[in-house]
Amino acid sequence: MKKKMFLGALGLSIAIHSAVFLLISLPQSPLKPPPFKRPIEVAYQGDISAPPAPAQDYTRFEKQKPELPKLGKTEQEDALFKQERELVRKDIFKKEKSEDAFFKKTVNLPNIPGEVFKTPEYKSYYQLIREKIRKLAYSNYKKLDEGEVFITFSLTHDGELIDLSINSGKSTANEYLLSIAERSVKEAAPYPSFPEKLKDNKRLSFNVIISFELK
Repeated sequence: MKKKMFLGALGLSIAIHSAVFLLISLPQSPLKPPPFKRPIEVAYQGDISAPPAPAQDYTRFEKQKPELPKLGKTEQEDALFKQERELVRKDIFKKEKSEDAFFKKTVNLPNIPGEVFKTPEYKSYYQLIREKIRKLAYSNYKKLDEGEVFITFSLTHDGELIDLSINSGKSTANEYLLSIAERSVKEAAPYPSFPEKLKDNKRLSFNVIISFELK
């Protein structure tokens, strides 16, 4: 009797374990825990209809640069011309200064051969106006040209220059020296009035030789 009960219990136990084993081995077994699944993350996109945020304006933080006055085309051309002219003037000045270092310029008014002075007063007055011309001629003498210019001119009793001519036959054919000599005689006017003993003359004529030399 006991043996039958034991065998029956053993058979029941085997049957139960077999049933449980079969249930576990099934793919959809209720006894088998479901496989782990990672939860799906949902990312919500922002409202694309909203306008973009305005870009930050950094220009207001930059250092403000002073605005330069705008020149018109004519003003620009004038400025450029003045600049070029100044450069040329400086270049000429440097060249003349360099050349002057090797030469000494002199201006003389030598006596005219055969000239006879009427009176001592006339001679003294003549020497006075001749020296005035010499100083201006030396100041105007800028180039390294040499030569002589023979000039005849007339003055009124109060020293006004009323007549001037260049004797080209007795002068060096140099346009620069001719121009300098003529300009110097004109710039020296007005000359001193005639001395007392010469005032009876309404006008007096004079001859001068302006000699430009390099030493």
